[in-house]
Amino acid sequence: MGQYPPPWFATSRPFRACPTGHHIASATQQHIIPGAGILCQEAVNLVRNKAKIDDTLDVFAVHGVGDIFGTIMIAVFGQGTWTAQLGALAIVGIFTVVVTYVLVKLVSLITPLRVDEETEVNGLDLAVHGERAYDIAS
Repeated sequence: MGQYPPPWFATSRPFRACPTGHHIASATQQHIIPGAGILCQEAVNLVRNKAKIDDTLDVFAVHGVGDIFGTIMIAVFGQGTWTAQLGALAIVGIFTVVVTYVLVKLVSLITPLRVDEETEVNGLDLAVHGERAYDIAS
């Protein structure tokens, strides 16, 4: 296979353009990074536009999909067994859902998770700081 990572890896355009390249790279190396970037971008479009999920930083679409794809690619390229890779995905997925649920419930006991509709429409800058950050009236 040669040197890992290849010398061009850290400076290649597909790697710099794909924020999940570091997640996917260990499994796929240089073979499918451009496709992985496209996959992650399409996941962002799906989560944000079609599913209408409020994921402000596109964390799941980028890191979640990129990590799942990279984990599966480890088995595809023969570096791990399918059972181990899919089992690990299942364990991590279940753990993540359970811990997230518990944390959301704990935080909701301390503070509300969302602001009221009027505050959301007016903007938090006005409600919290008493001023507008951006004047968008044109």
